[in-house]
Amino acid sequence: MAIKSINEIPEFKLRIKNEKVYAFDSVNVGSTILNEDHTFSFCDFIFTPTSSIFEFNASGKKAILKLKRGEVFNTNEDELAIVHCSTIPWVSFTGFKHARKGDEYSKGIPKIVFGGLFNDNELKKIPFSVEVHHALLDGYHVSLLFSKMQQFINTLT
Repeated sequence: MAIKSINEIPEFKLRIKNEKVYAFDSVNVGSTILNEDHTFSFCDFIFTPTSSIFEFNASGKKAILKLKRGEVFNTNEDELAIVHCSTIPWVSFTGFKHARKGDEYSKGIPKIVFGGLFNDNELKKIPFSVEVHHALLDGYHVSLLFSKMQQFINTLT
């Protein structure tokens, strides 16, 4: 679970506001959701450190259902304690340039993107791209994220 791994790394919970660095106890994930007309909406998913992957999945499905019913009209797009996430399951990639619509980079909000699952010999792989604010964290912290995610995946098999 990416958001669980992110929340285990203090540097991924740092943000910038008014030229000051803030440390959050935890961060949530805001993700794009594909609508039936092929446009997209944004949906926030609340991270609870004690929840299992199954509880997070169930909670996420409820959030998406509320969004599609129109019960959620305004996500906290300006929220700082968030990681922006997207999934592009139709393609695999080796590099990715993250879309930016505002000043979220200057705030230090990380962006992650998952691509489509593919087979590489006997291994199943999924592309994963991470973009961070270099003043808050660097490649070492991103490598910790990859390592923590791999450890989590290994417990599933």
